[in-house]
Amino acid sequence: MAIEAPARTRGVPRYLFAAGATRLADDMAPLAVTSLMLRRGDPAVAGITLSAYTLPAVLSGPVVGAWLDRTRHRRLALGANQIVLALVALGLLLFAGRNPWVPLGLAALAGAGIPLTSGGFSSLLPRLAPPESLPRVTAWDAATFKAAAITGPALSGTFAAILGPETAMVAIAGFALAGFLGTGLLPVTVDRTDNDARPGILAAVRNGITHFWCTPPLFGATLTTMLGFGAVGMLAITLPSLCT
Repeated sequence: MAIEAPARTRGVPRYLFAAGATRLADDMAPLAVTSLMLRRGDPAVAGITLSAYTLPAVLSGPVVGAWLDRTRHRRLALGANQIVLALVALGLLLFAGRNPWVPLGLAALAGAGIPLTSGGFSSLLPRLAPPESLPRVTAWDAATFKAAAITGPALSGTFAAILGPETAMVAIAGFALAGFLGTGLLPVTVDRTDNDARPGILAAVRNGITHFWCTPPLFGATLTTMLGFGAVGMLAITLPSLCT
């Protein structure tokens, strides 16, 4: 059922808080995890653990995106992902340097939910803002990505340098829980979705991949972005390793 534009617009500040806090926690994670593993292990272990955090999203992204388009419980899924991220951050504090396999599993578990942190939140916007406000709200949403990408590593590095990487991991858990609380305050209408006929999840994933490969502008932009972010991501391992 349609809702009035003013009511929908009032949910946008809550959305920006929830999305911003969660994305900040997510962008703090690579440097914080690396610093923690370097303190308790070695560069090889740090690199493997960080890979376990980042690589699962390559496979989970298309599936999670197709599922979110069909579920009536987007808000619940986003909230659950934030709880997982907080628990993984605290779990790494407990097991890093003590067990070589548990941190890998924890990192992979959190990494599989990265698509929820990014596109998953953005998928809520059409249900929170009226069409005439959507371009402006989308711009603010994009700003949370940039702000988190800049502030997250800076906070992780500051916490790790002054108070230790353990404090950075606790901060990640705190921001994730703040995002969880913010998500819980979003209007319940964001959990509703149209019950139209759609192809199955696997068919949607196949169609999406086909469209990606057959659309040169999309393929080129994605490839360029991937290479750029890949180079930036490598700094999370190389810089702390050089400085130790």
